[in-house]
Amino acid sequence: MTNFVKTVVLTVLSLAVTTDMFASVKVVERSSKKTPEWLGGIEQEYIITSADADNLERAKAICMENIRTSIIESVAQNVQSSSVSTISQESMTSGVTDFMDKFSTTYKTQAAKVPFLTGISESKAEDFYWEKRLDKQTGKTTWFYAVKYPFPRIELKRLVDIFNTNDNKMNERYEALEEAYNNIGSIEQIDDAIRELKVLSDYFFDDVRKNNATLLMRSYGALYSQVVLVPTEQSAGVWSYVLKIGDKEVSCSSTPTLKSETLADLRAEKDGNRWNIFYDYSTADPTEINTISLSQKVGGRYIRQQITIDLASSILELKPMGCISAIAETVTDSIVGNIVLRMDLSSNKKVTIKRVSFSLPCIATPVENDDLNIVLNGKGIYPISITFGKEYAKSVHPAAINIVRGAIYAEDESGTLHRVPVSIMFNCNWSIK
Repeated sequence: MTNFVKTVVLTVLSLAVTTDMFASVKVVERSSKKTPEWLGGIEQEYIITSADADNLERAKAICMENIRTSIIESVAQNVQSSSVSTISQESMTSGVTDFMDKFSTTYKTQAAKVPFLTGISESKAEDFYWEKRLDKQTGKTTWFYAVKYPFPRIELKRLVDIFNTNDNKMNERYEALEEAYNNIGSIEQIDDAIRELKVLSDYFFDDVRKNNATLLMRSYGALYSQVVLVPTEQSAGVWSYVLKIGDKEVSCSSTPTLKSETLADLRAEKDGNRWNIFYDYSTADPTEINTISLSQKVGGRYIRQQITIDLASSILELKPMGCISAIAETVTDSIVGNIVLRMDLSSNKKVTIKRVSFSLPCIATPVENDDLNIVLNGKGIYPISITFGKEYAKSVHPAAINIVRGAIYAEDESGTLHRVPVSIMFNCNWSIK
């Protein structure tokens, strides 16, 4: 006898129960005058089942559940006998009965989501029969319902193929997640993997795959605790960092929350894997300790960091010392030309002076040089000389005071260009009064 026929036989457990079997039971109503021939019998490529209940709809529901169970067990037998995957390995180690039980339990629970079970309905039955019965001793009314449901071999093969296709996709997805575990690029990748593995763990009905999926899900979850915050750079107004797992940077789209008692206008901006924390330090005291409290959600935990902002070293301090002196090669009643300006310039860090623009006493227009590349190599005082190789018209109004005003434009090592205002005493070789 084939597996298919055996399956059909297994479904016929308590099929036809007639009034002759119970003298105290009276049939008060029936769907047809004669009991159908198929009732209590066995027919190939059919599922014949019956049920008793306290109402007709309940009896029908029990019969449909019996049909689902029979179909699930038929698919399980064919999957188990034909598969060469871990399903077969599991069935060999835990036994056929355990395999059938796990398979059936899983698919009964998930019947609403399983493609080959959603099409089972009463409307597809080939025939049915029902009786309304009265127990003369107790006075209780019950309903008997029986159904003949077609289940041809070709349908069984189709359902097995549907199962195998879906099951292979689940296996492939697990293998992809297992491979991706060692190549994590973002926190969101961990989040997605845990969600998918939860679905796979619920789906896998055999212990081998279910345990593997559960263990891999735990391994992914453990990655959250391995994420560390690594500062990358600091300059005036910005502090940057990346998140890492081991030596590998990981992206995170969760925006950090920021708080500070001394720094204003805090905001975080993502740049690839890097987060830049911007702040306004204009009202902060560089000699005090200025901090930012950072909190960023990573999975089910928070990474918290107390950031200390070193304003004393991050803010550029660039200023002339004493006074500025200037010598002009050409001096007439109306022209001042080819000016060489000298000053001692104090700096607290390495910068490159790129441009200057000054308003000099008795000269009608600002003098500028935007082609400079003067390097100040760190903290110290540097004597510098700047040439303005043009002729400038004298001002018609003599200067009231000998002060030079303007700005020095210097670039720090991060490439940031700073404008440093200048207002300082001045002496020169042309008339200023």
